[in-house]
Amino acid sequence: MRPQPMASIDSNTKRARFNDLIHIIRTYNGHRQPWARAACRGVKSAYSWIRSFRQHCYPVAARSQSSAVTGDRYQMATEDFVGKEVRFGPTPVTADSVQAFCKGINEESPQFTDPSAEDFRAHPFHCVTSVIPASGMAIMHPDAAINFQKIVHAGIEINFRTAILNGDEITSTAVLNRIENKTNGRLLEFSFRTTNQERAVLAEGTTSYFERGESAGKGKPEFPDDEETATVLLVKEFDTLPNQSLLYAEGSGDRFPIHTSDDFARSVGLPGVILHGMCTLALSTRVVVDRSVKGDWGRLATVSCRFSQIAQPGERLRVIAYRNRADGVDFETYNMSGSSILSEAFARIH
Repeated sequence: MRPQPMASIDSNTKRARFNDLIHIIRTYNGHRQPWARAACRGVKSAYSWIRSFRQHCYPVAARSQSSAVTGDRYQMATEDFVGKEVRFGPTPVTADSVQAFCKGINEESPQFTDPSAEDFRAHPFHCVTSVIPASGMAIMHPDAAINFQKIVHAGIEINFRTAILNGDEITSTAVLNRIENKTNGRLLEFSFRTTNQERAVLAEGTTSYFERGESAGKGKPEFPDDEETATVLLVKEFDTLPNQSLLYAEGSGDRFPIHTSDDFARSVGLPGVILHGMCTLALSTRVVVDRSVKGDWGRLATVSCRFSQIAQPGERLRVIAYRNRADGVDFETYNMSGSSILSEAFARIH
């Protein structure tokens, strides 16, 4: 099933979404100070990336209608989008793309980095190079009426089905399954499926995004900490690289400006560029896979987590894993201040 024809977002809504960006550009455009000119260039680049992504996915010719959606109509418009399928791909899997993705998650295994290796293939997490753009297309779909500038990745569950091989052509579909209203925003859950050129399922699962509302951050946590005591399997710390988000952006194709531009990130209320949640999950999962199955990624059947808080490039993170179940490992990732970065994480092992 193909997505239905797309309606455009009215100019007032567009201006509201990019208000902070335009303010920075207008303030510093032509400024004599080098730092101001650099800030302006960075924000212009970020703005151009978002605009290019939208135009690539949704050509102007397809966006022939215009409608303002606010308040209850805004909610209704998104509810009307439930069940609509968005497709991304096919995209080729090449030795270069496999290696670039591994560079973004600090993976050094020859199986994923050496094209001459007998069992050379893509890392299991490589599927997100297709999954995230598919869900991103759904979020930015003009019919969805979702304010992507207020979106944060809330969680994901990936069920790995078939290995991704060099030479594959992969395609992902994303469907908005449900909308859950919270006191401080909306939780949007998408299902996804990634297949190759032979229609074999490579990965499938669900991914959720939180759209922050006006009262975001003012209420009590939606997810109380009720973790029961469990047997600790490991506690291990690892360092992220100062340019980790840039490496991952290049390897994954997820160049959303909150991960690449300090100026853009700050314009939407962040302290600076932040790590991709999927990058943090991949780095953390490797710690678990190394400990539980001696680095055999082929035995990883499922991984899931909730993204609790942001992490920034260069931070040291701590993984704590628990042996709660016979078929896998529960784990959490914290920063050095003790704040939870990944919670309710689980790796199911074959």
